[in-house]
Amino acid sequence: MTKMQELEQKILSCWQITDDLDEVFSYFYEEEKIDNDKLANILLGLKEVYNIKFENTFNTYEQALKEYYDRKSAAISE
Repeated sequence: MTKMQELEQKILSCWQITDDLDEVFSYFYEEEKIDNDKLANILLGLKEVYNIKFENTFNTYEQALKEYYDRKSAAISE
C-alpha cells in the first residue's frame, strides 16, 4: 500500500468522530439523565483519541508528500 492510499484510509477513519459523537449524544439523550462527570470523561477521552488519530494522519500526509516528490524527482532524473 502506498503512503497516499494509507493517507486516504486514515482520513476516512478520522470521519468516525461524527459517529462517535452521535453515540455519545444518543446515550445521554435516551437516558434523559446527564451525568456531567461521565460526559466530561467521555468527551476528554474522545479528544485524546482523535488528537492521536489526527497526528498520525498528518505524519502519513508528510510521508506521502515525500514519497510523491521522491518519485517525481526520480522520474525527472531518468
